Amino acid sequence: MPTRGPEGRGTSYRMLDTGLLYDPHKRPTLYVADFDPEAAARPLRPYARVFGRGRAETGVALTDGGNGREEASRGHVSDAVVFVLDFSHAAEHLASFGQVRHGRASPKGRSWFGETKEDGVRAGERSCRSI
Repeated sequence: MPTRGPEGRGTSYRMLDTGLLYDPHKRPTLYVADFDPEAAARPLRPYARVFGRGRAETGVALTDGGNGREEASRGHVSDAVVFVLDFSHAAEHLASFGQVRHGRASPKGRSWFGETKEDGVRAGERSCRSI
């Protein structure tokens, strides 16, 4: 997320961590956000108890694979959280790996990136198996 420096000068980019407490059969839905993954995850467990959702056996968290997010969720929500890496970020990570392995400017490196980014999960899986 773009943020302004002191006195509105300059722009820097920071990751905004968000949390969502959602159950399709209950209301309300709660959103939290912070620039610190710990601070975003911290209020989720107390709110889950308040809203009657503290007894869930398993939670599901969608993640971009960023550093600290899984640990923050496990530490503040539950050890029973299942993490799902969203495809867009998974494809980016696979494409970066392919470029490192085969060379960013090489035809194979560019092809690996294109297959992973454009063709989806099956192409990424084929690329990984070809290693």
